[in-house]
Amino acid sequence: DFVYPSGVHLYSACRQYPKGCYRKVWNTVVGSKGRTDGLDMGSKGLDPYVQEHVRLVSSIRGDIPYVNDGMTVAESTLTCIMGREAAYSGVEITWDMIMASKQDLQPKALDYKLAMAVTPVAVPAHYEFV
Repeated sequence: DFVYPSGVHLYSACRQYPKGCYRKVWNTVVGSKGRTDGLDMGSKGLDPYVQEHVRLVSSIRGDIPYVNDGMTVAESTLTCIMGREAAYSGVEITWDMIMASKQDLQPKALDYKLAMAVTPVAVPAHYEFV
């Protein structure tokens, strides 16, 4: 459950097991006027993944004002990392906690020839949030 300063709650869960098993991603947003899972918004309309590229190219060409989604992308990515850290540690993670985190996900050596390190499986209450 992600709680935003405006009071909006976002519940997100996923089950991504190997092919052949039941797989699903759930997202529900709850606000003061109701809730949505995004599937009740009417017809599908335009593909948002195509439209973000159309918008970016239009911005580069000067057809629309300059587009810079860097902060949105960074905050979205950090929100995902917060969810992972909360699931792994079993601890409620706040924005201030994640911003002060000492977690380092950068590989020690950047070399395509080296094998990636195998990290231990995270077990809630045994995984330490740093």
